[in-house]
Amino acid sequence: MTIPRKVAVIGAGDIGIGWAALCASGGWPVAIFDLNPETMERASIEVERRTRALVALGRAPESIVERGLTELVRAQFLSEAVQDADWIIEAIHEDVAAKQKLLVGIEQQAGDDALISSSSSGLPPTEIFGRMRRLDRCLVTHPLNPPELIPLVEVVPADRTSAASMTRAVEYLRSLGRFPIVLKKSIPGYVVGRVSAACGANASTSSCKASSVSTISTAPSRSARRSDGRPRARTSPTTWRPAKAASAASRSTSWRASRAGGRSLRTGRSSTPSSSGR
Repeated sequence: MTIPRKVAVIGAGDIGIGWAALCASGGWPVAIFDLNPETMERASIEVERRTRALVALGRAPESIVERGLTELVRAQFLSEAVQDADWIIEAIHEDVAAKQKLLVGIEQQAGDDALISSSSSGLPPTEIFGRMRRLDRCLVTHPLNPPELIPLVEVVPADRTSAASMTRAVEYLRSLGRFPIVLKKSIPGYVVGRVSAACGANASTSSCKASSVSTISTAPSRSARRSDGRPRARTSPTTWRPAKAASAASRSTSWRASRAGGRSLRTGRSSTPSSSGR
């Protein structure tokens, strides 16, 4: 099982807090950082609360959770957070320019072997990582909110993301008990955004149809942890072939319209944007 020596979460909004809680619940060393002192103060409380809540829910063993919280670092500087990190997770608000600026700073200070992922809910990876030099190690890992409770995570490559980086991201997520959905390439809204658009467009009916996404290659096997911390046995990877598209979901214009109308599936991001990367 692949486990990083350290995870750095940059951006301490709801998604960043969820990532930190999830990784800490696995006993992984985690550093969380945000430029906003108030956001960091809230994160200091919320990461511990949400991590310990997983024990009460029977999702993680107390001994491992306490070990993870002991290893939790509330970094004062970006360089402190990313130092020695094998996996760096960008989790700030959905602003392309802010993400680009932050990711350039991350790349300058990250180790050569660090995997860098964005938690974007629908921005094109080619834009998010547009100013990066090493695109081979960059990709999107988009969780649903709260990340520590909902196992589905979309894994979306940039144009030059290497197969090794994709495999590595999937293994990290599996080790955390997540269910990665791997896309061959980016599409508008990824999978969740398109399905949300279909549901929004068909809200008056009793059911909604998933959009047809030929770019989905596999839904990697489940690997949820048992109560004693050991991973469950994995099933063989399966291919997800959604049904024929609902017309409203198959058009990117419908997706954009549904998001503008507030119909898109909420990912629970903090209403107060993180200042990281500004």
